[in-house]
Amino acid sequence: MEKTLILGNNPDKGWIKNLGLSTIEVPNISVGRNADIVDFIKTLPTDLNCVVIDSDSLNSDNPELPLDIALYIRLMLPDCLKTSLADIVIVSDFTIGSFMGYGVKSMILMTKGVLFTDSENIGYAVENAVALTPSEYVDGFLKLVKVEPQEKVEGRHSIANEWGADALYNVISGGIKPSLIPIKAESSLYFKYSNVVSLDAEDVAALINGHTPRFLTTNISINDKINYLIIDDETDKGWDKVLMSLLPNANQEVWNQPTKTYQELSESIRNKISNGYYDIIFLDLRMSGIVEDNIVNPEQFSGMKILRSIKEVNSGIQVIMLTATNKAWNVKALLDAGANGYYMKESPEYHFPLKYTEQNALAFVKTIKECINNAYLQDIVSESSSLQKKLPTDSELTFDIKNQMSIALSLILKAKTQDEYAFAYISLEQIFEITATTLIRQESTRDSGRCFFTEDSHEQCRLYEKGKDVGFIVSSSGNKLPPVWMRVSSIYYQLYGGSDLTFDRKVKELINLRNKYIHPNDGGKPIITSENFIELFETMVEYLSVFK
Repeated sequence: MEKTLILGNNPDKGWIKNLGLSTIEVPNISVGRNADIVDFIKTLPTDLNCVVIDSDSLNSDNPELPLDIALYIRLMLPDCLKTSLADIVIVSDFTIGSFMGYGVKSMILMTKGVLFTDSENIGYAVENAVALTPSEYVDGFLKLVKVEPQEKVEGRHSIANEWGADALYNVISGGIKPSLIPIKAESSLYFKYSNVVSLDAEDVAALINGHTPRFLTTNISINDKINYLIIDDETDKGWDKVLMSLLPNANQEVWNQPTKTYQELSESIRNKISNGYYDIIFLDLRMSGIVEDNIVNPEQFSGMKILRSIKEVNSGIQVIMLTATNKAWNVKALLDAGANGYYMKESPEYHFPLKYTEQNALAFVKTIKECINNAYLQDIVSESSSLQKKLPTDSELTFDIKNQMSIALSLILKAKTQDEYAFAYISLEQIFEITATTLIRQESTRDSGRCFFTEDSHEQCRLYEKGKDVGFIVSSSGNKLPPVWMRVSSIYYQLYGGSDLTFDRKVKELINLRNKYIHPNDGGKPIITSENFIELFETMVEYLSVFK
């Protein structure tokens, strides 16, 4: 009878005195008062070998209370520790049939380590009590019971919001921070069950010995000073706190109202989106709660509609979707619509193991870092749009420039690998090639070729070094065009009166990088990065800004 405790309200009963055991009074807890049961269970010692529930002495009109107590003791492993594995003996002079018909609660009577007996046989039951081993806890209890959500009206979306925020926060904090799940949900039998059902014997052994779940990652916070927006009608389920912990130096703004379309966002938020204020937007797929739980077509989700509108404002805005759906076609639709990544909110119904939770969190962190690095894209898109509006409207060259710019932007918006950055860079550099070919013609002689501006101009193109005129552009062979950088510099300085004395040097270096990639020497291809693309784009803006 080592470490045995009786839960009951009549310590003067004969069988209790004969056992000589301590009792703890059980409060009057009505049906559905889960939080009260949880609070009571938390008061129990955490090292019991046997728990006796004196069912007939409980001062309650709740016939399920003995079963509730037994089930919560088993499920509250992180709180009860070794006591969750204790032998549980329910004592009643009523028949066991009186405790059947209560669904999963009655199932506790069929699991290993739970005994139903009467007052005459209680002594034998207690004397022979043996606590479960971790393996018996998994195989003889966890694998035999199944708890369903108690509040169907919440919907899967809401449940995933509550559960998913806590699961992510556990990884961020290394498993040592307080729960983020709201009090009502934290006391839910379903959440208690979901919290332990994926454990194996090794996990159980670690928990009963007081060890928190061990995550490989100890610190995954992102310290960039950025501005971000959360658009989620259930942000208060913990997502605001999760992201604040993950991005401690960032400025957070929240929109947490049910929203069907982009226009329903506040004018202030829409203005900030248009002006490129936010580095990242975290957008929930379902912004109208439970009414969207049964939607099949991904285009009908409110978050999808808002995503498309944001991308219409500026396709370079970094948007990470928050979604509880695990359907591949929904995720594909989001990425096709321009989402820059997504985080799969974990739902307790799928019983993900701890390893998956950690990998899911690490993937989310990687996505956020990528979006921070790509935040420049919305400036690229915005500046490109402004620039194209300033180009001459009655020129065929303008059409060719805009078309090539669109190709380059579409490539850079999707670029993730070195080759993809290089393809975007080469496509943008093609504007130099197009303008040099369109605006300059060559007149060849037997020994040389001279360059002249087109449109019936007889003005010969001049060569510029460090922004200074150093003579005419003349090729040594009549059939070979001078380098593109020479012709582009001539267009910039001579034709349009550009004033940047470093332009010719910059454009020469940028075009040479393209040439080395396409025609690599023995040293191999150079690596072209997003920084190279930005430098080329800024020079291209300077170049096209002087066009008349």
